[in-house]
Amino acid sequence: MDTASEFDIIVIGGGIVGSAAACQFANQFERVAIIDNSVFTPWQADSSFGLRVSALNLASSKLLDELEVWPQVQAMRSFPYTSMVVWEELGDARIEFNANETAYTHL
Repeated sequence: MDTASEFDIIVIGGGIVGSAAACQFANQFERVAIIDNSVFTPWQADSSFGLRVSALNLASSKLLDELEVWPQVQAMRSFPYTSMVVWEELGDARIEFNANETAYTHL
């Protein structure tokens, strides 16, 4: 096998979770690859808003802080949230999260 195609770790998916995992693995392994079916486009401050929103919890922000990328995430279009309601569109399942019910100022 060609050495250019040999890796210690291969992460499938380059979204938030895959990218964070690859960064964490890169601290432990020399050759880490990300495989994703979409073309990587760096974020630009003047790019248009999309419909997709990501909600990162405190554990995720702690991980990203340990990876030393949390300040860059905060500099993008981010805002701490204090509550969230998740519901099932075609049913009556529903769950609510609220920072007021925790010892934290935000979720």
